[in-house]
Amino acid sequence: MSKIRIHPSCGLWLTGLFVIARQAAISYIVPILFHELCHVAAVLMLGRSISLISLGASGLCINVRGALSYRQQAVISASGPLGSIILYLILHRLSPVCATVSLSLGIINLLPLSSFDGRGILYPFLANTLGVTKCESICRVLDIAGTVILTALALTALVLTRANASVMLLAIYLFSLTFLKNDGIF
Repeated sequence: MSKIRIHPSCGLWLTGLFVIARQAAISYIVPILFHELCHVAAVLMLGRSISLISLGASGLCINVRGALSYRQQAVISASGPLGSIILYLILHRLSPVCATVSLSLGIINLLPLSSFDGRGILYPFLANTLGVTKCESICRVLDIAGTVILTALALTALVLTRANASVMLLAIYLFSLTFLKNDGIF
């Protein structure tokens, strides 16, 4: 059995500092760790081995040895949001804040946008049904439309609440993934 290499990114450390600076840091750390561990558990339950785990601001990136089938990709992607929803059901009376963070994480990750689990669930289905070229085109449109809609919602929330910039930070992150990554800037 070969070793798994783990590479933390700068974004992970910045995210960690943000979370730790919050008073209820454990309410954020537990749901995130559980969500990501569900992905790892799915890989292992499918009998696959992991060669590299990269930790970043957007979560875990798992490199699995060998090619994955479309079904395996979808199962691994769905395991994180499913785990988040299960954790919510377990914790909703014991720790409402932790449960709410877990549910929010699970729901947001179902969006079919870049680096979210929803893309990992939708992509295999579309690629298998329509072919990779059409699937890539559809996913690009979803990225642009989703980023524009999320940015508009974030701006509205920021104006109305005058306090919570978290959705705006998410929108900026998605914007950079959607528009700058393809141009070689990000």
